[in-house]
Amino acid sequence: MITAFLVAFFIFSAGGTWAAEIAGANPPVVIACIETGNASQAVTLHAEAIAARIYEGIGVHIDWRRRARDCNASIEKTFHIEFITRLPDRKYPGALASTPLGSTPPRIDVYYDRIEQMTEPRVMPILLGHVLAHEIAHLLEGLNRHSEQGIMKAHWDPADYEEMSVRPLSFAPEDVALIQNRLGVNAMMLAQRPKR
Repeated sequence: MITAFLVAFFIFSAGGTWAAEIAGANPPVVIACIETGNASQAVTLHAEAIAARIYEGIGVHIDWRRRARDCNASIEKTFHIEFITRLPDRKYPGALASTPLGSTPPRIDVYYDRIEQMTEPRVMPILLGHVLAHEIAHLLEGLNRHSEQGIMKAHWDPADYEEMSVRPLSFAPEDVALIQNRLGVNAMMLAQRPKR
C-alpha cells in the first residue's frame, strides 16, 4: 500500500514539474469544446488526459472545455467534439470518428458506441484517447491524410493496440512537422523541454 502511494506520488510530482516547465515555455494552446452526452465521465477524463499527454510530447497544449459558455467558436484554434451514439452501421462503416474538414466551427464526431463495442471497459479510455488525438491531428494538419506509422495510421493493427496498452502511440515525424508548422511551435522550446 505504501509502495503504491509512493509510486503515485512520484509520478504526479514529476508530471507536475514537467507540466509547469512546459507551461512556462508558452506552448500553443488549442481549445477543445467537448460534448460527451451520456458517456462515462471517468472514461472521458482519462481519454482526454491521454490525448493531452500525446500533444504535450510535441509541444501543444489542449485546453478541454465542457460548458457552452466557455466555448467561443470565434476564438482561433477552437474546435468542437461531439460523442455520437447509435450511428447506423451503414454510415462510415468501421470508422470510430470523423472530422469533416472545412466545417464551421471545426468539429470532430466521435462514434462512442462503436469504440465501446470493440473494446473492454478497462482499455476503453486508452483507445478513446488515441481516437481523439488522431482526429484532432486531422484538424490541426488541415488535411485528410494518414501516415504509415503511429497515431495517424489509417487503421491500427494488433501491434499498435498492444503498444497503446503500454504507452501512447507517437506521431510520425511528418505529422509533427505539419502540426508544429501550422501552429507555429518554436523548435527551441521543444529542444529545451525536459525529457521523460
